[in-house]
Amino acid sequence: MRIKIKGHIYRILLRKKVIPAGLVEIIPDFYEAPGEARQVTRGDKLQGKVALITGARKGIGYSVAYRLLKEGAKVIITDSDEVLLEDAVRHLNSPDAAYMVWDITDGDQNRHFKEAAGIFGKVDILVNNAAIKKEIDPYSDFENASPDYVHTIHDTNVMGTVGMCESFVSMFNGGTILNVISNTAVRAAVGIYWMSKWALYDYTKGLSKRLQNVSPITVNGICPGPARTDMMRDYIDNVYLRTPLNKRLALPEEIAELAFLQILSGLNGKSGEILVCDGGESLI
Repeated sequence: MRIKIKGHIYRILLRKKVIPAGLVEIIPDFYEAPGEARQVTRGDKLQGKVALITGARKGIGYSVAYRLLKEGAKVIITDSDEVLLEDAVRHLNSPDAAYMVWDITDGDQNRHFKEAAGIFGKVDILVNNAAIKKEIDPYSDFENASPDYVHTIHDTNVMGTVGMCESFVSMFNGGTILNVISNTAVRAAVGIYWMSKWALYDYTKGLSKRLQNVSPITVNGICPGPARTDMMRDYIDNVYLRTPLNKRLALPEEIAELAFLQILSGLNGKSGEILVCDGGESLI
């Protein structure tokens, strides 16, 4: 069930912690519901830029694509499911949105980037959002995990993203990279997913330092807290959550706003910044 309620009522319900359990999703009317076909209203902060976003058929990646389109960018969304990508582009409802079927673990990033650069003539912005999470209990899954299970998580969340970054750096003479990590990257890492995000956090910092003074490419990151995406639906049946400071799950649109700010920061020459969030609220 999807319910849309007035923004001020939504805030009151969250503050009083009375949102009914069992609802699939509650969307405040100060955000547009994901998946609605709409005509993008143009801004100009990213005019002339081309962004490639992995794992963007829905959730955070989709919301980032929509946010960048609003500021004048052309966007290429990628994922491994062509049917869902086609649907996502249709809902983005813009001639400046395109898609590519792209498995970031296939090791063929250079070929894919050449194809991507041919769509709109270049790629200026790389947003690495693709990730998978399978464990139910992060405190015990490691002791029960098979080697194949461990590699499945790390091949996507770490090595797939590293491969995207390294290929971008080798092929393009400028631009900015934004890695979507997780605030689990700054906690004690006891789960396989958490460990993968620790690795990506350190790599993001390390790549930024490595490129400093030798490349015009900037590298930044965001570490979102729990957000209302499909990844969380198996764990939480409501937008209310006790652990974040604001006592609720973040919405993908909120994370997309943070991503947009970091992308602007990167295009302005700042590198090595990783914004950590708790739900939808920025911590550092």
